[in-house]
Amino acid sequence: MGTPGNVDDPFSRLGPAEHVELTNLRSDLRKIVFRRACELNFGDVYSRVYFLVTQHDQAAAAYELCVKVFVYMARRMSRKRYDMGVHLITSLCMYLDQVWVRANGYLPLQAQGAAVYDMPHIVAQRRWRKAIRLVVRKQRILDWLVVFNQYAFKPKGVSAARVATHYATFVAQHEA
Repeated sequence: MGTPGNVDDPFSRLGPAEHVELTNLRSDLRKIVFRRACELNFGDVYSRVYFLVTQHDQAAAAYELCVKVFVYMARRMSRKRYDMGVHLITSLCMYLDQVWVRANGYLPLQAQGAAVYDMPHIVAQRRWRKAIRLVVRKQRILDWLVVFNQYAFKPKGVSAARVATHYATFVAQHEA
């Protein structure tokens, strides 16, 4: 999970004063992010958000949690997966989006989700993550190439025979 209060990890708890329903919403959003949304019950999550907005005065915290989850997803997901996740979260937090967000002048969740994915620093982070994966992949290929060459170029190996044939034709062409 993460350390308590970790800014980059929306799934770490904010502290002991966090409301139980907000913790449960955090767990539900975690299931969406990690592709376990089939375990969720729409009615339960919708009721949880409804109670956070109406009875527990935790709407601002729920909204901020959704935005942090959008940032977390935008750093790690392709556009298609991200849009599906944003749509699912927006559908689950419909009461928050339709009532509290409009009444308090916040950006609707769907628009916030679209804006987060295209933020320049998020795009840069995605590019760096991709570059790191490519560097790791290149290093693995280089490591495997050594093993392949040791096997393929052994005396009377397949590659050694091809190189010998190629060298013989090259010498024959240039001697004439």
